[in-house]
Amino acid sequence: MFELGSWKDNRSYQECLAEGKIMGKLETVKPFLRRGLTLEAIAESLELPLDLVREAAEDSNSQED
Repeated sequence: MFELGSWKDNRSYQECLAEGKIMGKLETVKPFLRRGLTLEAIAESLELPLDLVREAAEDSNSQED
């Protein structure tokens, strides 16, 4: 049986946690764009690669259409 803290050390859990944090950050791209921030400024603020931020911006634009 797992001890209380041992599941948090599991690699799968850590990967899911990291992915969830990135997804949460990407959800803020659209509001930042509405405020007039550049993709570069958003990427720097969120500490994410510019390509990833650019892709999120394109996805948010396509969902508005």
